[in-house]
This record gives sequence, structure tokens and C-alpha cells, in this order.
Amino acid sequence: MFKSQKIGLIISTLMTNLSIISYVFLATNLSLLAKILISLTPIIGSAIGFSAFYFKDRKEE
Repeated sequence: MFKSQKIGLIISTLMTNLSIISYVFLATNLSLLAKILISLTPIIGSAIGFSAFYFKDRKEE
């Protein structure tokens, strides 16, 4: 596994954990903004992870 893949995996795992924590924390009192933020969190995590892979691997070539 490349270093960048490990970093991407760590970032996506952290973002997933954050979204789970947010669900638990906000389950009792969900506002529209909170719902939007929670639904975007995994997408943002995936985007960060992917860009970390992509640019890192491009640089190594």
C-alpha cells in the first residue's frame, strides 16, 4: 500500500467516524442545517481522500 493510500484511508475513516458521532450527538434535535452537514460529511471525506491519492500518486510518477 502506498503512503497516500494509507492517508486517504485514514481520512475517510475519520470522516465516517465524525458523521456517526454527529448522528448520535444530533439525533434528538436535528435541524435542516445539521441534516445537510451530516449528509455532506462522508462525501467531503471521500473527496479529500481521493484528491490526496490522486495528487500524491501523480507526483510520484
